[in-house]
Amino acid sequence: GASHLFLSGLETKDGVLTLTLNRPEVLNALTGAMLRGLAEAVTRAGRDKSVRMIVLAAAGRAFSAGADLGDVKERQALGAFEHGAELRK
Repeated sequence: GASHLFLSGLETKDGVLTLTLNRPEVLNALTGAMLRGLAEAVTRAGRDKSVRMIVLAAAGRAFSAGADLGDVKERQALGAFEHGAELRK
């Protein structure tokens, strides 16, 4: 889905699943959709017996700037922001 557009390398090789954050233009700042996508990918990997290890990497010069504050502000304005909600599901 759209939440996975930020990820590249969604493949397993020799039991290692590499998930790469791919928003280098904003230093891989995390949106709610990205967090949901990561949670979904990790959940699926946990059910996949061929995955023994997950590596989380990032494209560009920074691993992650943290939360995408523009996304947070947008979701707060819509009343759709609850800190950490994407990770508790």
